[in-house]
Amino acid sequence: MSVEEDAFIRRYKGKNRFQCAVLLKFFQTEGRFPRSFDEIPKAGLSNLSIFLGSYDPQSGTSIRQRADIREFLGFSPPRTEDYAHAQDWLCTEVIRPPVDDGWLSSPVREWFRDHRIELPSVGQVERIVRSSLALFEDRLFRGIAALLSDDSKQALDQLLVPQASVEADGPSAPFSLLKADPGKPSLNSVFAELSKLADIDAVNLPAGLFDSVSGKTLHLHRSHAATESVRDMRLHPDHIRHTLAAAFCYERRQEIIDGLIELLIQIVHTIRVRAEKKVIKELVASIREVSGKKTVLFKIAEAAIGNPEGTIREVLFPAVGEHVLQDLVKEYYANSPVYTEKVETHIRNSYKGHYRRMVPPILDTFAFQSGNRYH
Repeated sequence: MSVEEDAFIRRYKGKNRFQCAVLLKFFQTEGRFPRSFDEIPKAGLSNLSIFLGSYDPQSGTSIRQRADIREFLGFSPPRTEDYAHAQDWLCTEVIRPPVDDGWLSSPVREWFRDHRIELPSVGQVERIVRSSLALFEDRLFRGIAALLSDDSKQALDQLLVPQASVEADGPSAPFSLLKADPGKPSLNSVFAELSKLADIDAVNLPAGLFDSVSGKTLHLHRSHAATESVRDMRLHPDHIRHTLAAAFCYERRQEIIDGLIELLIQIVHTIRVRAEKKVIKELVASIREVSGKKTVLFKIAEAAIGNPEGTIREVLFPAVGEHVLQDLVKEYYANSPVYTEKVETHIRNSYKGHYRRMVPPILDTFAFQSGNRYH
């Protein structure tokens, strides 16, 4: 204890002097006064217990001592406007997305210390943190909503208007349909996804709308919108409703595009696999692998040399068998460019007959670019 502190506590006599010393040191350590002496560490309390009586925070002496300690240390009691200033500072200078409120109590305490204001109660600090988070989120929503044009806001609200029935290729789909999974790849599912993409693109979200928002925060807002019913979404204030709906559309658009690209890859793969299976099935039915090809070649050569003037039917067929020669020809064609040509023919036919209806619309939807700077 310093000389100044010793002189300060000597204003009091007897047990009040010890009580003042305890309150002074507790305040210097914690930034607030104890609610009772039970908050004092047991080791220190046991040494002082013979000097201290019960502590009544509402007694005249206790109230006067707290006021004197504040004046001595240059502190003031917290006021309502201090809470508001701390809340605004926390929202403006400290909180950054993605928000983690687990550590925000510590900056609040530091703010009160720096401004030489007595630290509020634990409950009040928690209320300041909660209010700051709510204010931060409200400002975030208002900032994003301010970037949306009136037409975009109207289009987002239109997605939330319930409709009795909606055709898959209708002009607009309700918000609930945009949440639906595409299901198994098919012509109908492709057109349904393309319709969803058209509905989202019609909202015309501005570029860079969520540049100031972390991916985690954006995903939280998207999840929030995805788990709410259309009715609940419509109950939100305008700036919250528009921000949540925009976040959902922004991420949902990426998901739909990724899904369509994956579907396109699957289609191309499926076309080739089916064509190859069909050709193989046709060939397997008529092909037997010929064994002992060197022996067959030897017999053909031996027969040809032994009777160079004879005919094939008279010389070669008896030597190796007509069916062996036929199998050799089929095996050759099966492993030659003929196989590839047949596969390509089936691919073209399959594409023209079915997949041509879905592939061009998918390709028209995407804007292809090259990552190669030269190109």
